[in-house]
This record gives sequence, C-alpha cells and structure tokens, in this order.
Amino acid sequence: MDVEEEEDEDEEEEDGEKEGEKEDEGPGEYRVSLPWVTRKMIHEAHYENIHNPRSVLKRSYVFKWFAAVAIDLGPELLADIIHIALPALHRELNNTRRMPDPKLKALTQEVLELLKKTVGTTVFSEKFAQAQKIRMERISSRKQKRAVEAVTRPDISYKRKQKQNIAKVAAKKRKVEKIRTMKVLKGKFSRKS
Repeated sequence: MDVEEEEDEDEEEEDGEKEGEKEDEGPGEYRVSLPWVTRKMIHEAHYENIHNPRSVLKRSYVFKWFAAVAIDLGPELLADIIHIALPALHRELNNTRRMPDPKLKALTQEVLELLKKTVGTTVFSEKFAQAQKIRMERISSRKQKRAVEAVTRPDISYKRKQKQNIAKVAAKKRKVEKIRTMKVLKGKFSRKS
C-alpha cells in the first residue's frame, strides 16, 4: 500500500510539472519587465491625480519607489526607463490648477535631483526637455481642438460651457453653505449659557 501511495504522489508531481510547462508555453504568457512595472506604477499615480487629487499617498509612494529603483539600476539602465516617469514628475512639479501639496512638490524636486545626479545632467536635460515638449504640445493641441470645436460645433461647445458654469454655481453654493454652518457652529459654542 505504501508503494501505491508513493506512485500516486509521483504521478501527481509529474502532472503538476507538465501543467506548469503548459502554462509557460501558452499564448497568454505575460512577461513582467521593469518598464512594464514602471508604467503601471506611474499609471496609478496618474489615476490618483485625476480621481483623488487631494490625496497624495499613492503619488508619493510611486515617486519614492522610482527613486529607489533609480538608485539600484545605475545610469545605463535608468536612461532606458527614465522617459516613463518624467512626465508624471513634471506634472507634479508644475501643478498650477489645484493647490499643490508642498511635501509632494519637495519630494518631486528631490527625485528629479536624484535622477539628474544618477543619469547625468546632459541625458537628464534631454529627456526632461522632451517630456516637457510633449506635454506642451498636448496642451496646445487640446486648446486648439476646443477652439476649432467652438466654431464648427457650437452646440457641443455651448453644452460644455453650460456644464462648467453649473459646476461653478454648485461650488459657490457649497462654499456659502459651509461658511454658514461654520458661523452657526461658532455662534453656538461661543455663547455662554
């Protein structure tokens, strides 16, 4: 009986090895590479920036992670993936729409300085200028697209403007309501009975 159990275990091990081999050869095989992981991490930072801009947790962790990877890689390998992270770092450095978090801005500056020191000033300057150029081109093309749309499709442009105005009015109402509640609460707590 012991011999049969050992044979069954051996067969199960062989089946497991064969299944593992099939998984490696399949068309759905995914290779995890550093550029792929970097893109995914930067995507998470971008997602947080768009959907939850007040929170800076993911972005700070992603930037710290990239700094650690940069230190570990060295200048030769880092030069190949630096272009992936620079747009996100540039966006955070030049964030003017919202109130930027000073800690995140300082962290971004530190990471950029580290990258510059690791890769070298010339390579860093080229890559950073390229990222900046691409961003400015995107911004100008969006602006131009909106201007052309305002002329060619005024109904869509009107709806966009109307939506923006409704959002502004709603924001003002929320602000006024918040101030009112603060005054009421302040009045209740400042009165002595």
